[in-house]
Amino acid sequence: MGGSTHFSVFLLAIILLSVLMDFKKDLKDPFGRLSSWIHDVCSNRSGRVIQLHLQSPASEILDLADEVVADPKSPLSDLSKNFLGHVIPRWIFGLTALASLDLSDNSIEGPLPRGPWNLTSLQHLDLSFNYLNGSLPDELIYLNNLISLNLWGNYFEGFLDGIWNWSSLTSLDLSANNFATFLPNQLSTLTSLISLDLRDNDFQGSIPSSIANISNLQYLVLSSNNLSSSLPSEVFTLKDLITLAATSNHLNGPIPSTVGNCTQLKELRLGDNALSGSIPSNLGRCTKLKYLSLGYNALSGSIPSNLGRCTKLELLWLPDNALSGSILSNLGRCSQLKELWLNDNALSGSIPSNLGKLSSLVHWDVSHNKLTGTLPESLGQLSKLEELHIDDNSMEGIVSESHFDNLTALTYFDASGNSLTLKESEIEE
Repeated sequence: MGGSTHFSVFLLAIILLSVLMDFKKDLKDPFGRLSSWIHDVCSNRSGRVIQLHLQSPASEILDLADEVVADPKSPLSDLSKNFLGHVIPRWIFGLTALASLDLSDNSIEGPLPRGPWNLTSLQHLDLSFNYLNGSLPDELIYLNNLISLNLWGNYFEGFLDGIWNWSSLTSLDLSANNFATFLPNQLSTLTSLISLDLRDNDFQGSIPSSIANISNLQYLVLSSNNLSSSLPSEVFTLKDLITLAATSNHLNGPIPSTVGNCTQLKELRLGDNALSGSIPSNLGRCTKLKYLSLGYNALSGSIPSNLGRCTKLELLWLPDNALSGSILSNLGRCSQLKELWLNDNALSGSIPSNLGKLSSLVHWDVSHNKLTGTLPESLGQLSKLEELHIDDNSMEGIVSESHFDNLTALTYFDASGNSLTLKESEIEE
């Protein structure tokens, strides 16, 4: 019996490889990307297909293209019909041993096919950057072994019914589609999730507080939707959270003080909402923070002094709020800061000379505030500074060439709307 069984498995492998090779003959493969199918995509033990990568060879095509289409949903003309002729072949859904399926960037159109999906071993499915539309088929429910699902850059819509069986799912990317439903509480059943990306859709309603039950979540991206209500404080009980991005929504109310619990946080992006209240003082506990983006809200009060403890900051973006008080002198500790946007607030006092220590600073905008005093000469140490905006304040005093001696990278300087006087050096005869 053993010999007969081994012969049957061997015969099945030969038949399957023969089918794949016949299919390969019908594909357009000018770059020879399928030349290693026999060795690379089949198990050495069973001969069954375990990986199938049919994404377009974008890197090679871009070397030949005369232009790149900027719209992420527009095809590069050289890639259309590159492999699949706009459809997913039905035979793919019968590969029961397939663990990884990558059909990204193939100009596939229409809804996902219905009917039996026998992809019982599938762990990674990437259908991103296509023209797929319609609702997610019920067949997805039975892919119980999925670890990652990437549907970015399509036109899917409808509800998210059925995805809650994916207890092993660690990465879910539904960004840049047309989903327009409420965020369901059942998201919390995806307890293995590490990354959840829902940006660039039309999700509505509130962020469910039950999302805090996804205790391993590190990346939560909800930007560019239609979410409203306040930020649930429970979100900031996710102690492993590295990125929280919810820009360009309609979120309101204060930033919860529980944000200080997220000591692993590197990105907090909540700009372009209707958040109010003050910036929580315990944000200074997030000492790994690199990107803090809270601009275009209705935040008030002063910038918390302990924000200077976030010495790894590279972006501080706080424009167009109602912030008052002075600019923190201890921001000078943030030697990695590249962009400092404080414009269009009600900041007062003088510019601290300590900010001349921001040796990495490239862009600095404090325009449209109530700043007084003169421009400190220490700013002349900012050798990487390219743009400096101090216009429309109440600054006065003398600005001399010593302010600019080391600003060799400076390409834009606007000091209009102040009472500053430029002192030119005398020319010796």
